[in-house]
Amino acid sequence: MATFGTPHVSPSDCANAIAAARDIVDGIASINAELAASKAPEVSISVGVHFGSAILGNIGSERRLEFATLGDAVNVASRLEAATRELGCRIVASDAVMSRVADSGLRGNFRSVPNLSLRGRAAPIGVWAA
Repeated sequence: MATFGTPHVSPSDCANAIAAARDIVDGIASINAELAASKAPEVSISVGVHFGSAILGNIGSERRLEFATLGDAVNVASRLEAATRELGCRIVASDAVMSRVADSGLRGNFRSVPNLSLRGRAAPIGVWAA
């Protein structure tokens, strides 16, 4: 998991998140090409990207203190990542993200897909797949 806009929010956070998702997927594709040459098993990767508020901080007791990121945005991103298998793609990004990268040229090979119903959400959300 990665967060963007931590600790300071920037107008480029969503664009940076989409660029990072593409870099991760492209990097794994390169690694898989090398693995295929040596007949080794491929590595699988998928990414869910969402925009929203989250709680970040140290959580737990003195005996087991962990830095964590919690909130609806984290849950939605996780569920979008899981949706990649259903949609047959590597990246699923929410409308909340894609609406913030519309002018950056990062939409590239993303395509709008039918709204997804996600566990824990009252209404379906718009998504884009690549």
